[in-house]
Amino acid sequence: MNLDRINKLDKGVAGGGKTNATQVTGQRRETGEQEQYVEIKAPTTVGNRSSVPYVKVLPSYKKKAESALNKQEIPKEHQKRVKEYFEGLDR
Repeated sequence: MNLDRINKLDKGVAGGGKTNATQVTGQRRETGEQEQYVEIKAPTTVGNRSSVPYVKVLPSYKKKAESALNKQEIPKEHQKRVKEYFEGLDR
């Protein structure tokens, strides 16, 4: 996995969903500073919605994530984010 690279298209593409999809275009600047991102914890508005409520599958997914963390199957740089993600769902 190459985490130091951001894949981008040369030209914009129309979204395939039923929403007004937008994208950000531009050039990446090498600043030497730590990059920031926004993680949205919400259901998708694109595609078909699941018929299974997340509260029914969350315990199983959380156990699998905890197991993967304990077995060091998740790269070290992502472990904190995975842990915080599942902790945030419990609130």
